Amino acid sequence: MFSNQLLKFARQHLNIASTGHGHRADLIRAVAEAQKDLDQKIHNAIADSVEEVKELGYPGLHDPQEIRFRTRIQTADLLDHGTAVQYSMQKDSLEELLPEHSIGLGYQNLQSLSYQLVSFKAARLKPEKGSPAPVHLVLIEEPEAHLHVQVQRIFPDKAHKLISPTGVDALDLGSQVLISTHSSHLAHAEDFDRLRYVRRIAKNAENPMPATEVVNLGQVFGNDKATRQFAERYFRVQHTDLLFANAAIFVEGVAERMLVPFFIERDYEELNSRYVSFLDIGGSHAHRLKPLVERLRIPTVIITDIDPCEEQEGKPKKSGEPTKKLVAVANT
Repeated sequence: MFSNQLLKFARQHLNIASTGHGHRADLIRAVAEAQKDLDQKIHNAIADSVEEVKELGYPGLHDPQEIRFRTRIQTADLLDHGTAVQYSMQKDSLEELLPEHSIGLGYQNLQSLSYQLVSFKAARLKPEKGSPAPVHLVLIEEPEAHLHVQVQRIFPDKAHKLISPTGVDALDLGSQVLISTHSSHLAHAEDFDRLRYVRRIAKNAENPMPATEVVNLGQVFGNDKATRQFAERYFRVQHTDLLFANAAIFVEGVAERMLVPFFIERDYEELNSRYVSFLDIGGSHAHRLKPLVERLRIPTVIITDIDPCEEQEGKPKKSGEPTKKLVAVANT
């Protein structure tokens, strides 16, 4: 929960020691004033009972003459309870507050992740005395849990900004984020150059143990920048789970995209239980994705539609006129 991250950060960075890591002069003054006021209120509250005790003969003439209570306030302990973090319905208002558990799981997860990253950056900028050299690598495992699609798409870029120190004194503290995910929305928010595909390799006669292979998607299309650009734009515009599928079916028409899944669901029960990705490539573009599916080794079927024919040479004929030398546009 977010309050757990806040409490951890408070213990590390908001201590009231006069020196050392996390020293805050303004916090020390605020705590000292609060302790002084609390001490006086406690003294006033028990003053009558202390006077009654004096009737027993203590304190005497040469004994300490007054009993005082001294409180000790630890900043971190102030947040160590179930309602440490609350949410105000209006800015600068304490009238209507919601407890942390009333906020959606997505927002709780997002705040918790964000605060962990901010804490990581703070620990790098102000390391504790005797601590090892700060590590520049941050690993985030499947952050998409409970996050809305819109948040998933912007999370990688925002996460990197949260952990990247700013300022002249922090120019040498570069950071790198490594995110593992099963979210197509999160993966397709990045260019292929920043994506690594972990492919499982089943055991066989030569390799008795299962293994994995890491595929750099930025190198799949080689020097063909136009094809890679098409693939990147396609994945951003079309929601596709190709990178997480066991097989793929490419269709080249809207009707095929609607009917093929229906036919499989109705007539092919076993195939319907498999993780198959359906991609409507909107024309004769299946060949553009061939390097990708081959490199990922995903079994693929291409179902073409029956596009109208074009004239092989010259301009199209006017409506009603006979056409000669026809070739099929989509015969992939």
